[in-house]
Amino acid sequence: MNKHKAGLDHERRYKDVAIYQPYDAVGAELLVLLNACEQAGLVVDISGISRYWPGSTFRIAIYRPEDAAQFREYRSLTEEADDIVVPMEEDSVSIN
Repeated sequence: MNKHKAGLDHERRYKDVAIYQPYDAVGAELLVLLNACEQAGLVVDISGISRYWPGSTFRIAIYRPEDAAQFREYRSLTEEADDIVVPMEEDSVSIN
């Protein structure tokens, strides 16, 4: 899977929630990502709203079902969330 074409760009983390904010994604690569996440038991939430570059990027959040409360917390935050999320380390989320 080509991570960039799957939408895994501009990586951030909020607690145990991986957050990506790409400009675009290629359908076939995004499908590979979605299938890999499903097989790994991960939840994927895709939204047209992204703080990275509003109006130009969208958001992909990936998390474990038990971290759903953290995702809801992140989603409910206002612009202060930009001060809370931190860049992810290279290869910190492994999705094959």
